[in-house]
Amino acid sequence: MQDRPAAPKQGDSIDLIIDKLPRHRLVKPVPVSISPLGDRVFVASAPDLDITVTGNSLSDALLLLKQHLETSYDGLRKTGSANNKEQEKQLQRLRAYIQDG
Repeated sequence: MQDRPAAPKQGDSIDLIIDKLPRHRLVKPVPVSISPLGDRVFVASAPDLDITVTGNSLSDALLLLKQHLETSYDGLRKTGSANNKEQEKQLQRLRAYIQDG
């Protein structure tokens, strides 16, 4: 019998940082928390940005979170897309981490 680390239990969370995005540069790392919901669903959240996604594995949830960060940022940056105060606040939160350019 091999000793293997136990899989994260429901309620256990793993704290990570995103230090790189595929299409954008970061001003600073994005703190992330990933928690399992049962055996096959993981929730990844960036609490500072008020963004949460789910995936079928820890790595899937992290990848989906990265994609969502970029998609949200790009969508809100388009001229006129941030058309209400909450969207403008979200864009400002994203700009605190993602570099324009």
